Amino acid sequence: GTKVTAPTPADKVMGFTDSEAMDKYMLTNPETVQGAYVFQSPNSRTVTFTVQQNSTTTSIRGVWLRPFFITTVPMQVAAHREIAQQIHFGADDQVDMSVLISEFAHPAFDVASFEGVIAPLFLLACAMFPFAIQMSEVVIEKELKLRQALSSMGLHDLAYWLSWHLYQSAMSFISALFIFCFGAMFQLQIFTKNDFGVILLTFWFFAQAMVGFAFFLGAMLSRSASAVMVGFSVFLLGFLLYFMVGIFGFPYGVYRQTQSFSYEREIISGNYTWKDGSDPIWEPIF
Repeated sequence: GTKVTAPTPADKVMGFTDSEAMDKYMLTNPETVQGAYVFQSPNSRTVTFTVQQNSTTTSIRGVWLRPFFITTVPMQVAAHREIAQQIHFGADDQVDMSVLISEFAHPAFDVASFEGVIAPLFLLACAMFPFAIQMSEVVIEKELKLRQALSSMGLHDLAYWLSWHLYQSAMSFISALFIFCFGAMFQLQIFTKNDFGVILLTFWFFAQAMVGFAFFLGAMLSRSASAVMVGFSVFLLGFLLYFMVGIFGFPYGVYRQTQSFSYEREIISGNYTWKDGSDPIWEPIF
């Protein structure tokens, strides 16, 4: 609820003869006024007013502070309370007025934060870095002829690759578990506001896919130095794709100032249609 009881200091309030003078002052002195009233009194028993707010948004620790809730509503409540006290009650009467605010459902706000920009880079690095190591280990065994030695002792290819896959799968699971634990420890919202199983499986399945890709590339390389170079090249390619998609919005239209995923579903027919202002050429296919 919102309850306004503390008086505003007199040195924090200014009066103007009309709204034009007030607007002129706010234009010449930007970011100095939090809110303003424009009062009108058609008769002695009626007072109407308009609230003007400073709509500049601020963000504290990634949480967007909405001017409507922190400025407009308290000012409206204070004005209604004083008008009721002066006109309908008495100057000595204390009017207690409380307002309960309920926010309607809405799409998620797109708020830029340090965590939202930096955390994905570290998470991508944690998820992709084992890929280069896995591929190097496979190629080193091939380079040192260890696989041929095992084959001469009767080891089948199925057992060889199965043992590698089970080992890397176990290491990937442990890595995904540690990523979640440290993310929750540092209170990253992606870990604290999402289900543990979903996050764990997401990182583990991604690591599983990279394990298969490491085996695929490792089978075509014969030198460990080449494996390290290819591994870090793929690693850097992942970073490049992150910046292209996550930061610049390519190819989803953000860099062209068009709406991304700009579809709307008709309730009656169930068909998806383009929203106004979207660019069909640069929209993803689904």
